[in-house]
Amino acid sequence: MCQFASFFIHESGNRWECADLRHHEITRDKLKLGDQDWFEVEWLENGTLTVRVCDRSDNTEQFYKDCILTWWKTQADCVQDLVKRTAKHGGNLDLRYTKITKLPECLTSIDGSLDLSGTPITKLPEGLTSIGGSLDLSGTQITKLPESLTSIGGSLDLSGTQITKLPESLTSIGGSLYLRGTLITNLPESLTSIGGSLYLSGTNITELPKSIRKEQVVW
Repeated sequence: MCQFASFFIHESGNRWECADLRHHEITRDKLKLGDQDWFEVEWLENGTLTVRVCDRSDNTEQFYKDCILTWWKTQADCVQDLVKRTAKHGGNLDLRYTKITKLPECLTSIDGSLDLSGTPITKLPEGLTSIGGSLDLSGTQITKLPESLTSIGGSLDLSGTQITKLPESLTSIGGSLYLRGTLITNLPESLTSIGGSLYLSGTNITELPKSIRKEQVVW
């Protein structure tokens, strides 16, 4: 079973790839990496670094570890680049219950989903405009969403956060909206489309935008 963080190193030791932070097979299939010239790497948050070297390789596992440690001093530094590369390839950013404290500020759009539930992260990149999949911030200390955020293709889960409002720029949520136990008191009129249900238990929301159907609401 693959663990966080998972990626590949080339047999030459001069490049690496990642399209999924937890599953080698997804990265291999998505990027069509060969079995013989790309080796699986796992760098755990406890510092354990493992490279699964093919028997036919002329190099040792230590050789590849040394290569990796010339690129990044710590696992946390490595994760920042893995996040950027995974987003570039349109992959999901599954960071739930990790120790990540920040995302790269250069992230402006994510084609896949972003799961930060249960992490110590406190904010999202200010320039983030769209997420193609779902966004899960439940159980985080994030207090606001970027004002630039316009659309979320999947569901949005803010359960148990201290977020007090949704940005006026947000116009559509493709899936469900989970606001259970939040301090949000109203939804912006600009939010014209929610594809799934609205979970509003434990909130003080009493009115809905005209475009939202009452039968979508779950109290």
